[in-house]
Amino acid sequence: MTQYEENKPCPVKTAQGFSVKYKGRFLYSKYNPSANILRSISSLNILPGTLILCISPCLCYGIEELAEILPDDCFLAGCERDEELFKIAEEACKNFECCKSGKFVMLKNEELFSLPEKINGYYGDNVFKCKAGTFRRAVKIDFSAGADFYSDFYADLFAAVTDSIGRFWKNRLDRKSVV
Repeated sequence: MTQYEENKPCPVKTAQGFSVKYKGRFLYSKYNPSANILRSISSLNILPGTLILCISPCLCYGIEELAEILPDDCFLAGCERDEELFKIAEEACKNFECCKSGKFVMLKNEELFSLPEKINGYYGDNVFKCKAGTFRRAVKIDFSAGADFYSDFYADLFAAVTDSIGRFWKNRLDRKSVV
């Protein structure tokens, strides 16, 4: 593989679907690419009012399955910092029903940076078109090994989103106790 090919994500056919090879590593299992994320999703117990940060969804395995089991006031935010992997994820999910319904939004890079401040609609509508105070908690799920390329960024993003949600509810409680 040439240096150029190493720097571009490359789909790889496996016995049970496709994986992606990128930067010298497979982002999914070489044997059953969707198995790990589907197993993780099946064991989740998502509470109402949860924002799920779908970190590096890449081929978007598990997104539709997760969207189907979510309570109505839960949403999925696709978070991909790598531009090459973002293009793949955007293409992979474009026809998903959860994208059409607004349950899943693939966030562009600039939206990732502004997500914590826009999560509760502080500056107009949030990206999910839901009212302020919808979110009570956030959960982070790594969908592929692409999450390892920017692990510090994703950890900081999750901390900022969690902090923003907590601040919203703390401020709301503080205002009620003053009145």
